[in-house]
Amino acid sequence: MFQWHNTSSSKSGIQILLAPDKFKGTLTSREAAEAMSHGLSIPLPNSRTIIVPFADGGEGTLNILEEAGICRIIKENVRGPFDNPIETIWGISHDGITAWLELSAVAGPQASTSGRPARASGKQTTGTRELTTVASKLITASKYRTVSDCYRNPMTASTQGLGMLMEKALAYGVRELIIFAGGSITCDGGTGAMAALGARFLDSSGNVLPQGGGALVNLAEIDLSNLNPLLSRASVTIAADVFCPMHGPDGAAMVFAPQKGANPADTTILDAGLRKLTQLLNASGQQNAALHHGLSAQLNAAEQLNGAKSLDAMPMGLSGRGSALPFAEIGGAAGGAAGGLAAMCGGIILSGGEIMARTLGIPELIASSNLVITGEGRTDGQTVMGKGPWIIASIAKKMGIPVLILSGSLGPGWEECQRRGISVMAAANNGVRPGLPLPAECHAMLRQRTIEIGYALVNGGIRP
Repeated sequence: MFQWHNTSSSKSGIQILLAPDKFKGTLTSREAAEAMSHGLSIPLPNSRTIIVPFADGGEGTLNILEEAGICRIIKENVRGPFDNPIETIWGISHDGITAWLELSAVAGPQASTSGRPARASGKQTTGTRELTTVASKLITASKYRTVSDCYRNPMTASTQGLGMLMEKALAYGVRELIIFAGGSITCDGGTGAMAALGARFLDSSGNVLPQGGGALVNLAEIDLSNLNPLLSRASVTIAADVFCPMHGPDGAAMVFAPQKGANPADTTILDAGLRKLTQLLNASGQQNAALHHGLSAQLNAAEQLNGAKSLDAMPMGLSGRGSALPFAEIGGAAGGAAGGLAAMCGGIILSGGEIMARTLGIPELIASSNLVITGEGRTDGQTVMGKGPWIIASIAKKMGIPVLILSGSLGPGWEECQRRGISVMAAANNGVRPGLPLPAECHAMLRQRTIEIGYALVNGGIRP
């Protein structure tokens, strides 16, 4: 049962913070929030709703930062996950110090199709590459983007475009790189990005490995001696959308590679490759750390953040603390790119959701609200791994502010949110819905559900 934060306020005059993530495939985060606001306005006409579109580092994050006035957008031409030419974006702070980079913008589903010729509909299989025609809409924070002929093959997909963007940002003179690791179709441990920055990944015969996570099983040597020298002058923060191991049964490949198109055999190979990468990074930790003089400053900054009890910053670089380096334990986001980049760039891994929450002023808005509603397209067992709605709900819970995750549907493991004390509700009547609803249908479901929530609150509370 919800208890009001400010019991002296009438329920009709309360302040409600609406900060959902995107409902992937149907509504942007702003559209979802507006649907909720419309619904609440009927039973609570005098309430004040504050809309804050949210993202945890996946597609649309840069658009939200631009909308909030945090950065300006720069367009660039780089290579996509299958070496296809793409036009993409990155953000630079108005003082020119910080670059905001979104991995999904160069290695997400939409980046896999740009620059490719149109293909016939249906499914084709050629070797290990699977081509699937997708008749759905992928949503950014500002507009719909229809993606067809979506290539899904993490065995060969590369993060090289991210490395190209990092080089372009460094050439602008930025001193801080914040990389949102989430929403990718890759599983290469960030090796593609590092190769674009000058790293070499070699097999036992000294040959450079081909791009993609499938080749990492043959990795025998990592050569970072020719990295772009500008990299050592900038701090690197990896903003992960989830925390999970680099490899193993709960790791990047085993949990997420099937969603990216990997079959069981490919998934096993990808997991073995990430294990090999992790082992070599652990073994060469002292040498790699010496290449990055900015690491100690980053660790000090992380400690200051911890001392201030803001972000739960965790140093994840190769800091010479022994063989069991933390990057392997929580660096599985974006196909292991979070851990690989943190290790090879001497960076730190933070929660992308928490970085966005602090940047957008979410904690302050929560503190002044009587109720918080967040949400996503589907809430399931992965939500508690650090997804945006979980971050917002956790902040509200710590402050003692009533909070609800209102999502399009519920998937396996959603009960874990309830078990940890966060109320969850689905917009779909039966909670579980096959396929994606049309945007108008999803908007109507959210509106109707928030009407019901509003009346329940007016009548004395709502039981999750």
